[in-house]
Amino acid sequence: MNINKAIKKQKFRYNIFKLAMLFIFIFLPLSLLLLKSIHIIIIIYLCIIEMLILISLAYVKNGDYLEFKTDNVAVKIKWGFPIRDVTLFSEKIVLVHADGKDKNIDVILISKVRLRNKIMKNIDDVFLENYPLVAEQFNRIRKVNPQNDYFYFIIKSGGYKKFVFLDELYKCSTSAFYTKETISEIKLYRNSK
Repeated sequence: MNINKAIKKQKFRYNIFKLAMLFIFIFLPLSLLLLKSIHIIIIIYLCIIEMLILISLAYVKNGDYLEFKTDNVAVKIKWGFPIRDVTLFSEKIVLVHADGKDKNIDVILISKVRLRNKIMKNIDDVFLENYPLVAEQFNRIRKVNPQNDYFYFIIKSGGYKKFVFLDELYKCSTSAFYTKETISEIKLYRNSK
């Protein structure tokens, strides 16, 4: 599987979907104006359909949007809808884990520093129960530095763009620990080039 081609297809499909929804969003009210008799029930149905179109656009954007910028000092990530963004120092990222397959992978980042936003959460027992592979590696890291507090966030948006993100993160954040699953996803991306 060529992931770069999959990313291009993903962008193309998203743009076609946006265009189709925009056409329907504009065409329905115009067709209602061309009708001679307008009833209140038709207007209510039209409003409901327009709201559903907007909800579907927001839902698809939430699943598809991922932007990132990496350098040797910091990683800036924006994802989802409404847009959530985080800027982390590369040296503060402790653990990177990829959970899932294909475009449905979830990228879990664990950091030593909590930022001022509400996206980063404290690592608790519920999180460790939900992700046992992360719990194994996290316990090893915790033994080395028990005095540090650790925080996490999960990126679920982006589709195939997460492969590129993992590869770029691997290049810039060299001090972080990458799980076997993450390494296999990075190898899959690099072999598909």
